[in-house]
Amino acid sequence: MDHKYIEALDLIINVKIDLQKIYNNADCKGLENAAVSNSLDELIEELEKTQYGIEYYSRPAKEGCLTESNNGKFKIEYTNGSSSYPLGCGSSLEIYDNEKGWKIGRVEHNTNKGYYFYNRKLQYPALYPGMKARLRVND
Repeated sequence: MDHKYIEALDLIINVKIDLQKIYNNADCKGLENAAVSNSLDELIEELEKTQYGIEYYSRPAKEGCLTESNNGKFKIEYTNGSSSYPLGCGSSLEIYDNEKGWKIGRVEHNTNKGYYFYNRKLQYPALYPGMKARLRVND
């Protein structure tokens, strides 16, 4: 990952701490204060999401192929012989699309389709055994 994103992460963490102190100690009575307090709360939440994203994508990816268990959930069998945890609804997942490369999304489920890959820009492909996939892991 580009070192500039790690620099941004440090800034985000420090700004978030400072804003949280202001938010916790400010008066939120009255229309104007309540509106500003709400905006500040939303900003802190966005900073937290961005912090999580940078931290998550700075981790190494571990690659393999999907396998399906008896309960219909999938896990990744990694190239080194180990496997991931069972992937349920909301689990982060990256899949490989032969035309577009790696795509970031999550696992979702519905009774008609079973488990599928959710990404706002894809057509929500069903997950299947042998699909090339990866997860970000802690070292």
